[in-house]
Amino acid sequence: MIKDSGIHEKERVHGFVLGALIGDALGLPVNKRPHHVIRMYFKGIKGYIETSDWIEKPANLTSGQNSKDPRVIIARLPTSLKSSIHFWLQEYMNLSLGMAQLYEKFLGELLKKTRTGQNHLSILDSILKDHHEHLECIKEAYSMYPNDMILKFNEAMNENDAVLFALTMILKNNHDFEASVFPTINMGGLTTISGALVSGAMGALHGVSVFPKHLVQDLEHSQEIHELLGCPVST
Repeated sequence: MIKDSGIHEKERVHGFVLGALIGDALGLPVNKRPHHVIRMYFKGIKGYIETSDWIEKPANLTSGQNSKDPRVIIARLPTSLKSSIHFWLQEYMNLSLGMAQLYEKFLGELLKKTRTGQNHLSILDSILKDHHEHLECIKEAYSMYPNDMILKFNEAMNENDAVLFALTMILKNNHDFEASVFPTINMGGLTTISGALVSGAMGALHGVSVFPKHLVQDLEHSQEIHELLGCPVST
C-alpha cells in the first residue's frame, strides 16, 4: 500500500507530464498494433525502441520521440495539478471531454484514497455510478492477467477501451513502473493513450523519482522539457 509521501503539488505536476510523455514515447512505435505483433516482432516493449528495431519505420521517427512536440504546450501549462491534467488531456492528447473528465475524476479520487489508505477499488462505485457498463468491465478485468484483458478490451481499441484499460491497469499496480507501464503498452491497441495515462498517473502519485532515469533523460528534447517545467534533469 502506498503511503502519503508528502510530495508537493508542483512535483506531482512534473511527474504527471513527464510520465505522460514517457508513456507516449514508449507507445508510439507500436501504436494501433495488436498484442501478438508486439510480442512476435518487438519481443515486448522494454524501453524506447532503437531506430534499427522498428518495423516499417515511419518517416523521421527517432528513439524517445513523442507523438507531437510537447514544448509549446508545456510552456502554457497551468500550475495546479487538477488544471494541468485537464489541460494536458485536452490540448496534448485530444481526449474527448467525457473520457478526459472520467480520468481526471478517477485520478483525483485515487490521490485521496492513497493518502487515507482506503481500498482503491472503492473509488469505482462513486465515479462510475452512472456508467454501469464501464464499472462492470473494469471490475471483471481487474482480476485478469494483463494478457487476458484482451477479452474485455477490444484489441482494435477505440478511445473508450484505451481509457478504461488504463484505469484498470492503474488500479492493479500503481507503484511499480515496469510492472504497470510496460504490460499496458504490450497489450497493444491505442498505446500512446493507454501508456501515457498509466505512466502519467504514476508520476502524479509518486513524483518524478518513480521513473527510470534513462527514460527521462532519453526523451527527445529532454533538456528543454525540464527547463520549461522548472525541474532539473537527474544525472
